Amino acid sequence: MFWLQGAVSFLIWILYGIGLRRRTERTVARVESWSRNTRAAVGAACLILSGVLLLAGLAALRTLAGPQPSDGLETVPWIAVTLLGIAFVELQVLGATIMVSLAKPTSVSKRGPGASNPWRGSRWRPIATYREGHWISKRKDRRR
Repeated sequence: MFWLQGAVSFLIWILYGIGLRRRTERTVARVESWSRNTRAAVGAACLILSGVLLLAGLAALRTLAGPQPSDGLETVPWIAVTLLGIAFVELQVLGATIMVSLAKPTSVSKRGPGASNPWRGSRWRPIATYREGHWISKRKDRRR
């Protein structure tokens, strides 16, 4: 019975996560108005808080419900575990969505194609470039 309860809870968590996928665009649109620092803090907090909530909830449930029979959980603790899992999935998806919104560029550069050159403005230059399966040296032969 325990494995059946676990499988049903797992299926509910997976389906809930798939359902959250539809809301992702709305969530990103809502959080993009926040500053980058706020998004970083809230995203990290959601990811960490989800684990803390899950572990604390399971520990509290174990303390309150006491030992369970070997044939599975009773109905109320099983529903509580399933709801804790749903809260975990919700916070994980929210935190991950917020963190992914940080990876998107916030503005488009208007400086042209050379703007993304990491060596621009630096006195250090790469000594070779890898192209078409072999290294091409950028050093000038000084023996001539």
